[in-house]
Amino acid sequence: KLVFPVDGSTMEFYGTYTEVKPNSRLVWTNDEGDSGVTITTVTFEECDGKTQITIHDLYPNTECMQGGSMNAMPESLGQLEEMLLSAG
Repeated sequence: KLVFPVDGSTMEFYGTYTEVKPNSRLVWTNDEGDSGVTITTVTFEECDGKTQITIHDLYPNTECMQGGSMNAMPESLGQLEEMLLSAG
């Protein structure tokens, strides 16, 4: 279970890591309840001294895709960038 604070409340995600390759690849499931399971794959690849991140979501149906994490991804990646810059 993964819990995020959102506007004074929380958003909960349920799933299982199905593949973990350090410094290379993560794959996990996102349980969408009765709608099915979304599979997220994230790969990390070194390119000219930087890390390229590729994120792929496989949704069980169109409805899940339209309401899925794609809407939050730009904000999440922006927060990741901010955190990495402040740590560096």
